[in-house]
Amino acid sequence: MIERKRRLVALRHTPVAVSPGLCYGQIDVPLADTYGDDLRSVQEILPGRSYARVISSPLQRCYRLATDLQVGAVQKDPRLMELSFGHWEGQLWDDIPRVISEYWTEDVVRRSPPAGESFLQIIARVQALLQDPDLWSAGENLLLVTHAGVIRALHHILTGEDYDSCLRLPVRFGEYRAWDIEPV
Repeated sequence: MIERKRRLVALRHTPVAVSPGLCYGQIDVPLADTYGDDLRSVQEILPGRSYARVISSPLQRCYRLATDLQVGAVQKDPRLMELSFGHWEGQLWDDIPRVISEYWTEDVVRRSPPAGESFLQIIARVQALLQDPDLWSAGENLLLVTHAGVIRALHHILTGEDYDSCLRLPVRFGEYRAWDIEPV
């Protein structure tokens, strides 16, 4: 029996309605007023109209999009949540003491905001999802509706590209990345 490659599509949520400069990762922020148009744009570019599984971050900016796309039953999974900014969540970046934020930005791969996550921690969380024995149980076509940090972590895991390149990878709102994965 010849096994087909598995197709993994990771979609970033559409724009959100937040104050400029707000630090948000795992707080639940609403979608922008342009959501109807944004949804139609995603529907036009998304590869495929049906997925064996659709798995979403439980945050409303992802789950609503995943549900409204109507490309399969949606399952929530907290491993697809954005990087946690810990105590910084909901604060304006300008209100976070620069000495603390600069310390973090010098090594976001290994350092985390106070009570938050590092890039290595989000990679470990996403790796656990990919190693879940039930992940591909429904078929070879999988859609993840998630966040930019998770997509960058996926890119690192699936391509082996270095951390810094992955952290600089542009992932716009409503944009997807896709990978063909060999069955194990």
